[in-house]
Formats: sequence, structure tokens, C-alpha cells
Amino acid sequence: NYLLGGIAVIFANVFYGASFVVYNSMLNDVAEENDRDRVSSNGFAMGYIGGGLLLAINLALVSFHEAYNIDLAMAVRISLFSAGFWWLIFSFIPFLILKNPEIVGKLGLKKAVKSSFSQLSKTIKDTKKYPHTLHFLIAYLIFNDGVQAVIVVSAQFGQEALKLDISTLTTVILMVQFVAFFGAYLFNFIAEKINSKNALILSLVIWSGVTIYAYSFLDSLIGFYAMAFVVGLVLGGTQALSRSLFSL
Repeated sequence: NYLLGGIAVIFANVFYGASFVVYNSMLNDVAEENDRDRVSSNGFAMGYIGGGLLLAINLALVSFHEAYNIDLAMAVRISLFSAGFWWLIFSFIPFLILKNPEIVGKLGLKKAVKSSFSQLSKTIKDTKKYPHTLHFLIAYLIFNDGVQAVIVVSAQFGQEALKLDISTLTTVILMVQFVAFFGAYLFNFIAEKINSKNALILSLVIWSGVTIYAYSFLDSLIGFYAMAFVVGLVLGGTQALSRSLFSL
């Protein structure tokens, strides 16, 4: 039932994006200004290592599904279910442990939604008072769209342009997860040396080089692995530093 699957993907992405808005905004509540690069990098690093562990389990299930007496389609279904269940279980950590900052008054759902859009409208109107914030948001809108495009279409690129099979693509994605873990810490170290803005610019220069290489020269499995390794190094750093720089 591809229509139901398509609707589910849309809803999943909408609420995934909504959760990240709130998740990113919490950085100011849990870290002082001089500690945000490190905390932001830790957050993405832990996310990548956690996602990598689950992906490794899923890869084993899909690769050896016959040993468990299940067909490939069911192995994929179980993997999809496990991602949702994994997300739910680890969501209980912020639910139960992190304390909410003090809020003024309590809103019902309807008023809360209306308040969110009102706050967004006010923020947009106030951006002219903060030109650096406005410039950053315009830049982020463009470069983050490029980063997300690479994340979304890389598997299709490997499958359609390079004719790689699904198990090979999964191992590449798995490698990216674990490399991104170290990449987040690497760019935190670089930010300590040259500041977060310059470290972010450096990561975007590397991103640009990677995409130009993929378009003009990439035609082999070894090249795809090499490109994925470099992407992993800059991926976590770009995301972590974007968040901490904006918070300042």
C-alpha cells in the first residue's frame, strides 16, 4: 500500500522536523555560552553513535534474514519498526530527567499552537533588529538545504548512478554514522582553535568540494566510500556548529 506508506513518510518527516525545533532550542537551557559548541557536538555525536548501533543491528537482520526464517520484506518491516521503538524508548530520557525551564502560565493545546505561530511571526518581524541573525538564517536556509539534499539522495545516487546493491549502500551509511561521531568531536576541537564561525565555514568548503567531486569525477565503489568518509567527518560538525553558533 504505497499511498499509506507515502502519507506515513510525510507525517514522520513533519513531526521529526518539529521535534528538532524544540530539541535545538533547549541548548540554551542546558549549556552556558562558552560551553555550547561542546554540548552541541556531544549531542550530535551521541545521536550518530546511537543511530549507528541500531543500523548495525538492522543490517545484520536484513543480511542474514534467512537464518531467522523471515523473508527480506519482513526484515525491512522489523527494521522500520525498531527505528520508531528506539526513538520512543530514548525519548523517555528527556521526558523523565530533563527539567523544563519555568514557564509563565499554562496553555491548552489550541492556545499553545496559536501562540507558537504568533511567536514565529514576532520573531520574523524582529529579525531586522538583529542583522547578524538574519544573515545567518538566510545562509543556513541555503547551505543546510544542500546538506539535507546529500543526506536524502546519496543512497539513490549510489544505487542508480553507480549501480551499488542495497547491502553495500547500507554498509556505507553505517560507516558514515560512526565517522560522524568522531567528526562532531573533531570540529569541536577545530572550533576551539579557530572559533565556531571559521570552523563552520571550513566544513562548508569541504562539503562544496565533496559535491563537485561527486558530480564530476565519482564513478567507482572505492570513490563512493572515500566520499562517504569525508561526508561523515564534516556532517556532525556542520550540524553541531550551526546550532551552537545560532544559539549565540
